[in-house]
Amino acid sequence: SRRLARARGGDLVLLRSDAVNGSSFALTIDAGPIDGVRLIDRLDLRPQPEQLPLETSLESSRLDGMHILVVEDLPDNQLLISRFLRMAGATVDLAGNGWEALKKTAGPDDTYDLILMDIQMPEMDGYQATRKLRERGYDRPILALTAHALKEEREKSLAAGCDDHLTKPIDRELLIDRVALYHGRKHVFPPKMAGGSPAVLH
Repeated sequence: SRRLARARGGDLVLLRSDAVNGSSFALTIDAGPIDGVRLIDRLDLRPQPEQLPLETSLESSRLDGMHILVVEDLPDNQLLISRFLRMAGATVDLAGNGWEALKKTAGPDDTYDLILMDIQMPEMDGYQATRKLRERGYDRPILALTAHALKEEREKSLAAGCDDHLTKPIDRELLIDRVALYHGRKHVFPPKMAGGSPAVLH
């Protein structure tokens, strides 16, 4: 932080520090000319009522009533993705890996309309979890989440049983649009050949 401040012609210095009250710092930067710039004399971090509709305006009703399972091992991604979905009106549950996803989708009480499945996870990755869900007959949409945008990666996701493939970092508008697109759809299982093995369709 000090290097960034100094790069902007300012500095960052420690004013005081103690175990009870924590630490206080002073940050200065060269802001350039401020003629005609409106200054604020205090910072109010409380939510402002007039600002709330900006987050929940057009998207708030698009996912209303949807119950979505987000399967993702990184807490930061869990927080970000679930926030986007809740802002759009969905109810969200979380699973940290493929095993947890299988547990949460087992039994007659499963009410998930759609699953967002991270591909790279410990213990059981998204490919394995998706295959097992499809083997169990889970027939609702599963959308893969991965950092890889290559065509081959998309094909691997679809071959594992995913209905679509989204790349990270997550674009909020694209995520909401894609989830809304699959709302109410059923997964199309490939026909089985003799012996019960699924046919590979190209």
